[in-house]
Amino acid sequence: MYEYLGDLFDKIKYELFKLPEPKVRPLPKELKIDLHYDAEYGTHWVKSIDLPGFVASSKKQEDLPKEIHQTLMLYYDYPRYIAKKLSDNYGEIKKNDGTLIKGKKKLRSNYLYAV
Repeated sequence: MYEYLGDLFDKIKYELFKLPEPKVRPLPKELKIDLHYDAEYGTHWVKSIDLPGFVASSKKQEDLPKEIHQTLMLYYDYPRYIAKKLSDNYGEIKKNDGTLIKGKKKLRSNYLYAV
């Protein structure tokens, strides 16, 4: 219920009344990460070399790019309204061997996460 009210409030504020959207710092276009797999829990996870305290995880490897993108928006404290607008704009992971881990959907993106 609160989530719905928050979305409604944001739509009224920014789309109906045309108030200026909050300014946000741009997300990094590239991010160096360490990719790990925890066999005990069956979880893929990454930590950032560039951003202290940055960790993202997923049960499926192909979900990692989306999780990294969502965690970046949290890391940079993006307002919910802005984050929801950008939630489908995530990148891919380039592994050391040159192979790519792409998300489940084909999306537009300028982001590259490098292992």
